[in-house]
Amino acid sequence: MQVLTVLNDMLGTMGESPLASLEEPHEFKGAGLSKLDQESRLCQARGWWFNMETITLQPMVNGRIALSGDTISVRTGDSTITQRGRYLYDLKNGTDIFTQSVTVVLIRLIPFEDLPESIAGYIAAKAIMYFQNLYDADSTKMRELKEQAARARADANQEDIRNKKANLILSNPNLMRLKMLTNQARRYIRS
Repeated sequence: MQVLTVLNDMLGTMGESPLASLEEPHEFKGAGLSKLDQESRLCQARGWWFNMETITLQPMVNGRIALSGDTISVRTGDSTITQRGRYLYDLKNGTDIFTQSVTVVLIRLIPFEDLPESIAGYIAAKAIMYFQNLYDADSTKMRELKEQAARARADANQEDIRNKKANLILSNPNLMRLKMLTNQARRYIRS
């Protein structure tokens, strides 16, 4: 999905003519691009199959562990290690100096035009909806845009689940215990 397409959809909700390029001037262009960027950051910060990666980070010569510029957030699995600015920080010892590597899950910000189509569609739908609400607030349009955003969110979540190969039974300890007991009962009945 192209940024220009989303911007033109935003302008279209207000009855404005589409732009031929992003270089073309328009009084609402800056606000539209800003809203799209904001929604992209908020949506991607959740962490999806395409922007999460587990990586082991090594301390630099000065002992600090730097994070790449496209890092939105870090999940360390250790509540005493967090992100501060562009570095990891040890809350327990009150320092940003590390002597050992740290394995983290990085959530990266992917440029809008490089996103999977379902995610770009979800972000676009939300950005258009919020943009329309700020500048026009037509209740009929807003209802339609909310419905589009809800459908786009469902599509994005379905694709995320498919790609993560999420299994609700395997990820739920109570359901796993029930499955194990059921399998044991079946084996007992057969014997």
